[in-house]
Amino acid sequence: MSIISKKNSLRDKMILLMSFILLAILIDLLLIYLIPEYFKVPIKFSNIRKVPKIDPLYFKIGIVLFSPLAEELVFRSILVINSKNIKLWISSVLGIIVYLFFFKSGYIVAFTLLGISFSISYLLLNKMKEIEVNPRYTGKKFTYILLIVSSMLFALAHFKFNLDNYDLRYILRLVDFILIAFMLGIIRIKCGLRWSIIMHSFKNLYCIFLPSLYFLIFR
Repeated sequence: MSIISKKNSLRDKMILLMSFILLAILIDLLLIYLIPEYFKVPIKFSNIRKVPKIDPLYFKIGIVLFSPLAEELVFRSILVINSKNIKLWISSVLGIIVYLFFFKSGYIVAFTLLGISFSISYLLLNKMKEIEVNPRYTGKKFTYILLIVSSMLFALAHFKFNLDNYDLRYILRLVDFILIAFMLGIIRIKCGLRWSIIMHSFKNLYCIFLPSLYFLIFR
């Protein structure tokens, strides 16, 4: 039996979405209160290769609009397994590989090539016949296993690793990312990919302003 229920009412979806917003904000406010420098934990890209100089405006637009779209496609489109989503996921992964390969060339160039490679691969895959999915991979148990694995991979993908420089901030932020990813996964499963992208965008948007707003109000 599929984990997706067609009986999910609009009210239930709105409760789930509002719960995510409130929990995400409360978790981050609590972490900032406990550890003022919480948001200074570095991301993983700086460990892969030298990050090119990015215009702050382009960076914020990318964080709010493009990153949530790409990350939801890669980490959560596959949580509902069917032929269409498998093709969507494969195209997304190919797009991210192209993005990482050309990242050093610049943020705009990399994202442009990501979009082109994703579009071409998805169009080509759609011309293929439907992919048959074993019913065992659409059941509740397998879906939750996939959700847990994707949440952990999402969290790990955002960090650089330096075993000599780990502290409480790293652990808490890693847990924070896993929880956020898990909640976004539930939203993707219950409400659809569109809503997980929207909530991810909202999360990234308020994270840009949350530390400054917190210190302005409480310090």
